[in-house]
Amino acid sequence: YATIHSLFLFVHIATLNVAMNSADHALLTLLISGNFAEIKSTVFKKYNKQNLFKIVTSDICERFKLALFLSLILILNICQGGMNRKSVD
Repeated sequence: YATIHSLFLFVHIATLNVAMNSADHALLTLLISGNFAEIKSTVFKKYNKQNLFKIVTSDICERFKLALFLSLILILNICQGGMNRKSVD
C-alpha cells in the first residue's frame, strides 16, 4: 500500500512540475479548476459541527500537501537552473 501511495504522490508532483514548466499553462489551469467544482458542490449544504470539522481538516491537509509539492518543485527548478529572471516575470 505504501509503495503504491508513494508512486501516486510522485506522479502528482511530476504532473505539477510539467504544468508549472509548460508554456501555455493550460494544464495548471485544469488542475486548479478542479478545486472550484469541489467548492461549488459543498458551499450550499448545511453541516453539523462534526462534519464541518472533518471537511476543514481534510481541506487543510490537502492545501498543506499542495504547498509542500509546489515548494519542492520550486527548489527542484532552482537547483536545476531552470529559474531565471525571465521565467519569474
